[in-house]
Amino acid sequence: MTDEIVCRIDALSHDGRGLHRPEDGGPVIFVAGSLPGQTVRARIIRRQKRFWEAQRTAVLEDVALAADICPHGEDCGGCPWQRLPYAAQLRWKGQLVRDALERIGGLGRDAALPLRPALGSPEQRAFRNKMEFAFGPADGSLCLGLRRRGGLQVLPVPGCALLPGEGLELVTACAGLAARSGLPAYVPPRSAAEEGRLRPRADKGRGRRPRRERPGAEDRGFWRFLVVRYGWPDPDPAQVAASDAPGRRWWLTCVTSPGTAEQRRTVARMGRELLDAFPCVQAFVHEERATPDALVAGERRVLCLDRRGEALPDDGAPLYLPLGGRWFGLDPASFFQVNSRAAELLAATAVEMLLSLRPDATPRRLLDVYCGAGAPGLLAAGHFDEVLGMEYDRRAVLLAERNARRFGFGNCRYEVGDAARLLTALAREHGPGHWDHALLDPPRGGVAPEALEALLHLAPERLVYISCNPATLARDARALSADYELMQVTPLDLFPHSPHVESVSCWQRRA
Repeated sequence: MTDEIVCRIDALSHDGRGLHRPEDGGPVIFVAGSLPGQTVRARIIRRQKRFWEAQRTAVLEDVALAADICPHGEDCGGCPWQRLPYAAQLRWKGQLVRDALERIGGLGRDAALPLRPALGSPEQRAFRNKMEFAFGPADGSLCLGLRRRGGLQVLPVPGCALLPGEGLELVTACAGLAARSGLPAYVPPRSAAEEGRLRPRADKGRGRRPRRERPGAEDRGFWRFLVVRYGWPDPDPAQVAASDAPGRRWWLTCVTSPGTAEQRRTVARMGRELLDAFPCVQAFVHEERATPDALVAGERRVLCLDRRGEALPDDGAPLYLPLGGRWFGLDPASFFQVNSRAAELLAATAVEMLLSLRPDATPRRLLDVYCGAGAPGLLAAGHFDEVLGMEYDRRAVLLAERNARRFGFGNCRYEVGDAARLLTALAREHGPGHWDHALLDPPRGGVAPEALEALLHLAPERLVYISCNPATLARDARALSADYELMQVTPLDLFPHSPHVESVSCWQRRA
């Protein structure tokens, strides 16, 4: 059987690969590096009974495509759709949500899906307020960049189009200082990647109890990640919420393996050199992670330096980001949407769905499940008598409490813990309908089954579900649809040039 095929790409899969459906009904073929309308030559790399996987080796017939937005597109794993015109990207993202709800969720059989057109990102370049870069070995030294497509090898990306140029300058400087240290870059265990044990990115891992794995005994290197993000140290509430508003500063978080006292001093020296060289840097944070994986999340905060290079308490370097006309206080490691202007659309959509009630209905109590630092639930808090937020991350709960106080909301309280456990306890305490509204913003894994069961027992009149994964949204939609009617679902693009798509859906309890 030949290892090479020629095929025409018909569609796109949920992970961004091209899709070919043979006319003879044979296995569906997923072709990495291809786009709809192209005829490609591809090398088969895996055969299963119902599908094959392949890698494009040549484009034989092309279609009208957009120009590359950066020089790293062929190798970097960040923007597989960068040559797809943006209007087409939005159409396909809407189609991914539709396909998931119909095929996995079983919706749309009796009535048309109330699916709105996907809302696009106001900016398609330099739109990120935060990016995570990995250290990796390179020619006897180290480099700092993004993972190559389909692997763990690190690719320097000085021409990346997703982050403002100021941030890229910080990455270049940090790479040089780390290389000068002589300490090796960390290499994740390849067996973990092959066995599927690499955890998801830290941005969407909130709200779930993390799995514990025993660290490996071998030394796999020191430098792990650099996280760069911008915000404002003390924003003027009158400022317009804009990525170029006056006073923007950068926060740097360096994640390493656990180090000796001397290695920690090396990181501190690097932090002070960066603070001295770049007036735009507001704070430098050093965190350590012992678990042998590829998760961008520190397990222990070692050091926090202020603008003058002096040590601060662990929570002493807050930053603020705008959303919905308010400024949310965050920690450098906090989850918050990385596309500020598109996040405004997402938050406005969610709040509108929460509050668009029947004329005879009045909202009373809101459950904010997987609430993070309080966004976007606090944007609707003034319309409710009581708001209860739930979040596994203790630091995020402290931030949510502070944000509620800063906004003057005395009707909000927050609990730390696993959502399933907290909701189950709440269901034992309150009967159906006591909490008449619920806002869900789970990680990529969706709502835990036990949490969804408890939520269905609480029976809020209206649910608004913010999803970053169409497949888990569809799985949860199948469970919800027995008691709830899907009133509306709006896809949103917070990650242009990638297959990632957010959505906000509104569910009304059936009479």
